[in-house]
This record gives sequence, structure tokens and C-alpha cells, in this order.
Amino acid sequence: MVITGTRTICIVGANEQVHARLAALLDEHRAQLSARWRMAERNGADLLLVDAESVHGHMDWLREKANGRLVAACTSQPEAYKNELWLSKPIVAAELVELLNQVGARAAATAPIDDVDPYAITQPAPPPTPTAPASLLALLEGADAGRHICLVADGLPTLLLDPAARSWRAEGTLKSVAAWCSRTLGDGDVRHPTANEFEAAAANLPAQSYARLIWLTHLTRGGGQLDARFDPDARFKLASWPQSEREFPKHFRIATAMLKEAGTLEDIAARSGAPVGDVADFVNAYHAIGHVEVSASAPVTGASQRGLFGRMRKSSPNS
Repeated sequence: MVITGTRTICIVGANEQVHARLAALLDEHRAQLSARWRMAERNGADLLLVDAESVHGHMDWLREKANGRLVAACTSQPEAYKNELWLSKPIVAAELVELLNQVGARAAATAPIDDVDPYAITQPAPPPTPTAPASLLALLEGADAGRHICLVADGLPTLLLDPAARSWRAEGTLKSVAAWCSRTLGDGDVRHPTANEFEAAAANLPAQSYARLIWLTHLTRGGGQLDARFDPDARFKLASWPQSEREFPKHFRIATAMLKEAGTLEDIAARSGAPVGDVADFVNAYHAIGHVEVSASAPVTGASQRGLFGRMRKSSPNS
């Protein structure tokens, strides 16, 4: 077999024994491979082989695929990856050879690694036209119901959105998702997985309603300031008792105060013992999902007006 260059592979999410077996198979079957394959670090590898059944396996696979990496899934359920590169788990030598030669042939059809001229002058590609909505809230409101959405960014949990079912899924706590709510989305953040990819990624994650994500977005984006659409002197009251979140213990006291009677932000803060900024965030969030009633600020009564004008006359230099 003609050898066409050297390529590298890294297996992600597997234990040391699997790493050792993969390295041994590469050595044992090198005569059957169309390229020289060797193990490499994750960041520099030509091919990532992801153990799809490790703790974060499918999320790793989805993230690396979204980042444009060449990825194959190592799985005991290959039917979930029937339109993708995959390898049975445990690794079978014949399948490994077939996969690596397939990858090598695909690369050779474009630009073989060893044949690329490092001094070739190429015109830089024009910058892509931004297409992502500016925020998570805009994405929720304008998403195409026929397309699944996957939000991926370094340091943030992968967020899966199902516009047709108006549901979402993510690993971790509610607060861990909060960074998505205030983030300005870039084109690289928003991906549209296939139905099979989405189903595999969402398999072990509970579905949660859009309302909860809309609530969280309005809770976090104000930074302690009342939304501009509200009169700062308006009075707010809970129309019904909302679902309370254990991650936000102050909300129980605020809800109790607002359920009893309407009040301004300052009134509610005084009754609940919570900071005014927390009350403002609470009002923003629960109003967005229909739990808060808003009434105009209390009018100044005739007696109050007479008292005020009387005090003004008494303090006038001409009185």
C-alpha cells in the first residue's frame, strides 16, 4: 500500500488502557494503512476519536464538531451516528483501519498534508456576514420551529434548544446557564445539529420549558435595574404564587411580600428585607412570564395637595 504522509489521532474521554490499545493497533496494522498514523495531543490532532459514552462524551463530540474539527464517535450504539464517522466500542482493528483509510482518502482528495506548499500565496477569505441573533432572548423569539439549536462556547455549558417543543436542555445548575442569558451571541456560538445529533445529545438531560429560560434571561440581564418599560414609581403585585427556585432563596421573601399587597420597589424591599436591586430583578423576571400585575403610582390626594401648597405658602418670603 502506498503511504501518503503522516497523520495524527487523539482519543478523548477514554482511559489509559484504551489509549494504549489504540497506539498498539496503529503500530500492528501500519502496513494496512494508507498513511502513517501516530498518537498526538488533542489540540493538534488531525482526527479526534471521542468516547461518546464517557461522562461528557457526546457533548465533547458535539462541541468539537461545532468547532470544525474532524471527529469520530467511539460508541456501542453506532446507529446514533449513522451519518457520521464512528468506530465500534470496544475498538475493532478492521474497523479502525477502514475508518483511518477513509479519513486519509477524504483528506487526499482535497489537499494532502505533505503536499501543501507552505509558501503558497492565497487570498484571505472575506469575513463572514454575521447571522446570529444578538441575544438568547432574540434567538428564543425568532427561532425556526423546524431546526434544532445548539449553543456552544468555551467555558459555558452546551445549551440545547428545541423550538418546536419550546423546551431546552443543559448540564449543570440553573445559574450555570445564566451566562448565556447576558452573552452577545456570535456566529460561532449557534449551531444547528441534525435530528440524530440532537437526540443523542439530549438523551440524558431533562427537558425544561422555554418559560424558565425566558424568566432567567429577564432576571439576569437587568443588573438590579428595573426594565425601562416600567414606571419607577409604579406599584407591583404578584397575581399568583410562582414556582420558586432553590438557587435564589431571597425570592421566597420577595414573593411573600408581593402577594400580600401591591407596592413600589422600595415598599417591597422594606417588607421583605431584600435589596431594592433584587426586587427589581424579581419583578422583571416574573412579569415576563405573567405573574406580576403593574398599577400606576399612587395619586396625590386633595388633602395632601392642600397640605403641600400650605407648606409652600408658609415658607414663601412674601407670606
